[in-house]
This record gives sequence, C-alpha cells and structure tokens, in this order.
Amino acid sequence: MLPTRGGHAMRQHPRSSRFAPPLSDLAPMSAGKVRPGGNRGATRLKIRARAEDPMRAYDALPPELRDWIAHAARPWSPRSCLRLWRRALAEEGCTERARARLDRAEAAMLARDSGLA
Repeated sequence: MLPTRGGHAMRQHPRSSRFAPPLSDLAPMSAGKVRPGGNRGATRLKIRARAEDPMRAYDALPPELRDWIAHAARPWSPRSCLRLWRRALAEEGCTERARARLDRAEAAMLARDSGLA
C-alpha cells in the first residue's frame, strides 16, 4: 500500500526510496508572475533573446568588468554591462567608482526582482 497525503497516493521517486506528492498537489507558480529561468533561477524580470554570442562578447570586455560580472549575484548580459560601464567611466572617471556604480545598479535590479522596489 502506498502512503497517502491529503487523500492522494504518493508516488515513489524512481531513484530513491522516498515518496513525493503527486504533481497536481504542488503549489502553482504565483499567477504567472515568476518565470522559470533555467540557470538564471526564478525571476520576475523579462527574459530577452540574444542575437550575439554571449561568450565572445564576454571575452571582449575589459578585465575589470569581466571580474565584476564573474562575482555578480545574478547573470548579466555583457552588452548591458558594457553600456553601464562606459557610462559610469565617462561620468565618474575612475574604475573604482564605476564598479561601485555597477554595484548600486545590481542592488536596484535585485530589489526590483524581489518585489521590494
């Protein structure tokens, strides 16, 4: 006899001796607001298609910017980072302040994604 949960039989995971609830019992995504993003994780932000090779664009970035992207909390497109980086360097005139500006932009994006902003 299979274990039950909420009146439904629990199915056994094929690679485990543990039982999982039927898929119909799992909570639905929050009204379509959170999109599965593959390796990006769940996000409320728009997912955009790329027309360029992201690795080639990443390799063409300045070393300081590549380092920032490598340590960013969420994936960024090289194109958008380069646009922010050039603007920040032109206005700030210093790589440290430009990097701090990218940190602020990332914090704002994370707040917007979490629904806090």
